[in-house]
Amino acid sequence: GIYEHDFFYDLCDRYGIMVWQDFMFSCAMYPGDKEFLDNVRLEAVDNIRRLRNHACLALWCGNNEIEYAWAEGDFTRGWGWKEKYDKAQQREIWQSYDTIFHHILPAAVRQYAPDHAYWPSSPTQGGGVLARAEELAHQVLRRDTHLTHQPGESRKLSVLAAGSTHFEALWTRDACWGCLGLLASGRDSGTVRDTLQAILNRQRPSGEMPRRQGNHKNTTAMIGDFLHLPLQNMKELDQVEFRNERDAFQYDGNALPLIAAAEYATRTGDVAFLEENYLELTRGADWLQRQDEQFLKKPERRLDLIDQDPSSDWKDVVGREGVVAYTNAVTYQAHVSMATIDRLLGHPETAEKREAFAAALKEDFNQRLWDEKSGCYRDSEADARFSPDGNILAVVYGLAEGPRADRVLESLDRVADSGPLPFQAAAENYPKSYVPLWLRAAGLRHYHDAFVWPWQGAAFAVAAARQGRTDMAREALEKVAAAADRDGTFFEIYTPGDEPRPVRTWAYESERDFLWGAGTYLWALQELREAEGAQAPPR
Repeated sequence: GIYEHDFFYDLCDRYGIMVWQDFMFSCAMYPGDKEFLDNVRLEAVDNIRRLRNHACLALWCGNNEIEYAWAEGDFTRGWGWKEKYDKAQQREIWQSYDTIFHHILPAAVRQYAPDHAYWPSSPTQGGGVLARAEELAHQVLRRDTHLTHQPGESRKLSVLAAGSTHFEALWTRDACWGCLGLLASGRDSGTVRDTLQAILNRQRPSGEMPRRQGNHKNTTAMIGDFLHLPLQNMKELDQVEFRNERDAFQYDGNALPLIAAAEYATRTGDVAFLEENYLELTRGADWLQRQDEQFLKKPERRLDLIDQDPSSDWKDVVGREGVVAYTNAVTYQAHVSMATIDRLLGHPETAEKREAFAAALKEDFNQRLWDEKSGCYRDSEADARFSPDGNILAVVYGLAEGPRADRVLESLDRVADSGPLPFQAAAENYPKSYVPLWLRAAGLRHYHDAFVWPWQGAAFAVAAARQGRTDMAREALEKVAAAADRDGTFFEIYTPGDEPRPVRTWAYESERDFLWGAGTYLWALQELREAEGAQAPPR
């Protein structure tokens, strides 16, 4: 394409000819130095301002064929360009592409021609709400990626923060879900490696993983955000926290790094990372197993599952306790993932022992938590309420199989169909006594029950896709995508009802650029594509 003379656009206006306008990039990768990028922006702004009032202009396209030619993250497509470079060079080249076509050009169009559409490349992965939300998710992960220093490291690390305001810190739980999204989309595996390394670097000798790392303690960061203070919380990871405000540690935060590490090595082939961190990974798995086995000493309860103290999982502001389905689902998968790690490292006998232990957990999970009458898993052994989190992950991780998995999906689907955005954290509210007074005073009584967490909707899409229920998966994921598309980013929590909106109280605003939500969405989108591809008839 070219930038035509004004009379061309005048004629198109007069005769009703719609114009697809390319920016001047085609069939090559472009540099990313500051001088070049500044020139790109100036050229784009100059032409957008010149042409924006022409009725004929239908769309601005970033480039011609570059995305397809490079085929980031997919070595089965493309024109063989990236194979000429090592991994570090590939990452640098793609970062330049990403800056130009996913940041500079769309930002210029939004600023100077907000009514015009922007398309990054032709051909590209496609349009529609799923694709628009995909781009938003990648933008969120880019904004949540920080180059920071961790004491004891000789170089700066590229790590993931949980959000862009009060959660702008390295939260182990959120970061691991974000890593799964990056890995599924085939992008920035270096950030995944650095993020996992930063977590493992701060593991205690007991095997317990850190809950959070940042420049300030969590309480300081929350107060600073409330007072709109310009705190920089990702400048250095020198403040490490292991327990939450209720003095509870996190079981899922210990399990998820093992899951993410196994996925990272499986997808990238970077077994060296596992070898370098095998001691830490093993200690993490052993720490979980000690929690599993502590109740075997009580003869009246032959139970391999974790029996947790209140507030020891992601619902850490409510007093959920006992044998919780969500906690034990991620713990089960952590042991399966550790067996995968042992097999990748050539330790088959150790892997078999871990697989046997995981099998025992699976058996106990189904014996103690399955509710035959309702056709789903209980929130906990002592609490029969329906909670999406444990049910979703039971299907995702294969704890529920065959007809039982189908029944769980049907139960989840009925809830997902009942509103515009799935899912509320729990189908019914927890007792008021479960929620601390300070949270109720802040207007967050329903933070972990009635409020809607879109990450669960995306995870449900993963569960449905893995069971071949692609229509169910697509419908749920489109609802999650529609909320992100409307709001311009992925928010943490939404109000329930027919018109869900990001939660806002006098003391708290739903975190924007929420890593967990964006990462889970990317993971789900890739699972859906793979499931639909497997169902497509052969050509």
